Amino acid sequence: MASTRTAEEIGSWFTEYGFDDPADTLDGNTKLQKLLFFSWLIHRSKFGKSLFDDVFFAFPKGPVVESVRQKYKNSYPLKSLDPSIEFTAEEQETLQLTVNIFGAANSKQLEDASHRSPAWKKYYNIYIQNQKCDPKARKLEIPKAELDEDVLMIDTVLYAYEHMREEEAVF
Repeated sequence: MASTRTAEEIGSWFTEYGFDDPADTLDGNTKLQKLLFFSWLIHRSKFGKSLFDDVFFAFPKGPVVESVRQKYKNSYPLKSLDPSIEFTAEEQETLQLTVNIFGAANSKQLEDASHRSPAWKKYYNIYIQNQKCDPKARKLEIPKAELDEDVLMIDTVLYAYEHMREEEAVF
């Protein structure tokens, strides 16, 4: 089932609420990219479907939605959040979980976390090998079907987060 949401709309939500801090910088763009990646994984884990259909590419700093990266880089701020956009309850839950778990981390911490992605490692390593043969080799798309192991890792993170919250409620 195709998503009706775009990565730009999700990214716009993160920038609207200041989660691309420091805004209008390479670090802000990197943080935004990782929040997009982790929100996609969380949504897939919780609801079994894609949060958006845009593709991820294997970049040195981790998975990247190239269209959002370029738009942010060339025309900050990312298109302001359209007030007519109504996020579904599932999308809102995903966005809130993403910022609760990853929102306070800086770009380097998120980059390091995204480097644990088996899919990113695989396609980034293929890209490096291709570049040795052809220095103009383009970044490689990470097929969504290859992100299953990443979703399993996020399942573990979500499980730990939920249990941590339950333990806090006891006190």
